[in-house]
Amino acid sequence: MALKVVEQQFHSIEVTGADACITRPVVATCSLDRTVRIWHVHDRTSELVKQFMEEPFSIALHPGGYSMLVGFPDKLRLFTILMDDLKLTKELPVKGCTECRFSNGGHMFAAVSGNNIFIYATYNCDLIGTLRGHNGKVKSLFWSLDDALLTTAGFDGAVYQWKLKNFKRAKENVQKGCMYNCATATADSQRLYASSSDGKIKELEEVAGTGMQIIREFNTSCAILQLVLPPGGKTLYAGTDTGCIRAYKLPLSGEQQEVRCFSGAVTRLRLSHNDSLLYATSADGSLFVFEVKERDPVRSMAKRDQGEKMAYAEEVLLPKFDLDEKKQRILELEGQVRDVTLQNEYNMRLKDVAMAERIKELSDKHAAEAVEQARRYEALQQEKSERETKLMQEMQDSAQRQQANPDLNPQNTWSC
Repeated sequence: MALKVVEQQFHSIEVTGADACITRPVVATCSLDRTVRIWHVHDRTSELVKQFMEEPFSIALHPGGYSMLVGFPDKLRLFTILMDDLKLTKELPVKGCTECRFSNGGHMFAAVSGNNIFIYATYNCDLIGTLRGHNGKVKSLFWSLDDALLTTAGFDGAVYQWKLKNFKRAKENVQKGCMYNCATATADSQRLYASSSDGKIKELEEVAGTGMQIIREFNTSCAILQLVLPPGGKTLYAGTDTGCIRAYKLPLSGEQQEVRCFSGAVTRLRLSHNDSLLYATSADGSLFVFEVKERDPVRSMAKRDQGEKMAYAEEVLLPKFDLDEKKQRILELEGQVRDVTLQNEYNMRLKDVAMAERIKELSDKHAAEAVEQARRYEALQQEKSERETKLMQEMQDSAQRQQANPDLNPQNTWSC
């Protein structure tokens, strides 16, 4: 007998993409189980689940929290996040998009197709630039804080920094025979960290006269698949192929802490906008949320205060058609309530009239019975009076007869 899954609360197989936003406490994930899910971090629940016919390869949340990119084998699709659904806004001709990221300002996004990187304007989806230079598959995208630079890394052993002003390479470093899995940069984009297929984390920095060079590297004894670095942070977070999350102290010295949490490889690492939460997904279909605490109490308090300045948005989006339909339905229900209320009031008035008539009928009946009882009472009183009068008269007559004829005295008759 074949079994069919009726409802699945979690991803069943590999999670291929994850991203967070600024204004809402949610994280979006996509998986090879052909679903896209939006999770509410505070409630620890799944807010929305969307099933597709194709497997999604990548996902990106707009910083505003109400738009989302999903990469499919045939196209890259832009969705608007509604209360209970995803509305398709635009389809873009980016095939096999394995990586996509919104800029920090949200006005642009980058999408990878093979070894090409396409830059689009978010609000009209116009293609504004194409970055060509990688000879292998691009594995990583990272926007600078001011969105002026884009750092990319790929299987061709190249790490590039692109200027978005003219879409030209600003810095580069190419290592033949090396494949990069991920790359990230510091807040000023002057120092880069990249993880390679040889199990090393490489620290790159521009050296005067020689371009961007590897100034430090450490052997990690495993493959590092994901890297994230908080702006101005002192810790580099890494995800391994063994399902571990590592925290490397900066400057890199090899000192690190490790937490094993997955049974499969780490597929995505993302930080919340205030760097207080670390989101990690895995090939086993799991999503883990870690609370990040700084050892420096001053910095930790500053982050907390910064995160409490503005509350998360609680609003949700509805299509105008659905809103009009709901308004029309509300008007219809209000009309039905009015009709039912009027009908109930009419029925209550009918019942009140019938009750009043019944009360009057019973009152009249009881009044008539009371009058009849009073009449009977008077008749019995009259009869009683007449009998008493008759009895008294008989007693008087008997006494007179006895006085007139003493011989008839019973005492004389029966005396001995």
